[in-house]
Amino acid sequence: MRFPEIDVIIIGSGISGLSAAVELKRLGKQVLIIDKGFYPGGRLATKSVDNLNFNYGTPCLPNAVSANYKDLLTRLTNKNIIRQSNNKKIFWSTKGLREICLFLSSNFNTLQGNKVTRIVENEANILVYNEKGFVASAPKIIISVPAPQAATLLETISPEMSLGAKQVVYASCWTILLGFPSKSNIPSILSFEDESGGLSSIVCEKNSGPEVKELSHTIRMSDKWSKTKLDFPKPIILEQALKELKRLGIYTKTAPPKISYCHLWRYSQVIKALSPDVTTISPKRNIGIAGELPEGIADRLESVLQKFQVMKFLKILLILKRRGLTI
Repeated sequence: MRFPEIDVIIIGSGISGLSAAVELKRLGKQVLIIDKGFYPGGRLATKSVDNLNFNYGTPCLPNAVSANYKDLLTRLTNKNIIRQSNNKKIFWSTKGLREICLFLSSNFNTLQGNKVTRIVENEANILVYNEKGFVASAPKIIISVPAPQAATLLETISPEMSLGAKQVVYASCWTILLGFPSKSNIPSILSFEDESGGLSSIVCEKNSGPEVKELSHTIRMSDKWSKTKLDFPKPIILEQALKELKRLGIYTKTAPPKISYCHLWRYSQVIKALSPDVTTISPKRNIGIAGELPEGIADRLESVLQKFQVMKFLKILLILKRRGLTI
C-alpha cells in the first residue's frame, strides 16, 4: 500500500497514539499509524456479542479537566458516541468505547493488523518492518505501545531508551465478561480498594435500546490474582473467577450467563512509571516514547483518571511538551 510522504510514523493506535496523531495533524504533519490489533483502541476496547457490548478495557471516561478534552467530549457527545452519567462525573459509551478510537482514526492513514517486529535507522529515515518485511519509513517515529514492547523494538536502534523502558512495571488483569439475558444479582458497580484478594472491580452496563434487557458485566480481577495465572487456559480462568465471586457472596442465586468470555491485559495499569531522568527522546530527536507518564506528573492528574486508566491522550501531549520533542 502506498501512502503520501510521511512525516511521522506512530506505532500504536491506542488513545495515546491517536491523540499524538491529532496533535501532529494540527501542526500540519502527515502521519501513518501502525498497530497489531484488528481495530484501533488499545485499552479502549469493546467486544460485541449478540446484543451485548462489553467495554473490557477502560470502562468509562471522566468529565473534562482541560479545554481540549472538553472539546473532545462535546464532539463525541454530539456524534452520539458517548453519554454523560446522571451525576455528571463520567461518560458512558453508547455503542462501545472502541467507537471513540474509530472516530479519531477516521482522518488518518492507518495500518491495523500489522505487528511491528523491527525498526531500523538509516541516514535519512526510520524504517519499520513487520513479520513479512518492510512496511513504511519516515524521518521520525513515536512508539506508543506498552513499555516492555517498546523496549524490545528499541533494543538495537536505541539501547539507552530500551533500558529506560524496561524500568516500567505493570499490573496485569484478567477481565471476565459475563452476559445475562435479564436481571442478575451481581452489583452494578463495585470497586475494591484492597486488591489483596481476587477481585478488583465490577461494572455492569445495560445495553442500549428500550427493548433490550440484557446486561453485560465486566469483572476485573486483581493484579495479585492475575499474575499467578498469566498462562492459564481461558476455561480455567473462567471457572476460578466464578469461584472467587461465589466465595465473596457476589455470584449466588443467579442463572448461568448466556455469554462468558475472558481477556488478559498483561500490561493493564502502570505500577511504576518512567522516572523523570529516563530518556524518552533520542539524541537525534527522531524517536520518541509515549504512553506512560514519568513519575511526578501522574500525581498531578485527578485520582479518577488514575483509577479508570483513561486520559492517556493527555500523556502524550504532556511528554511532547515537557520532554521537548519538536516535530
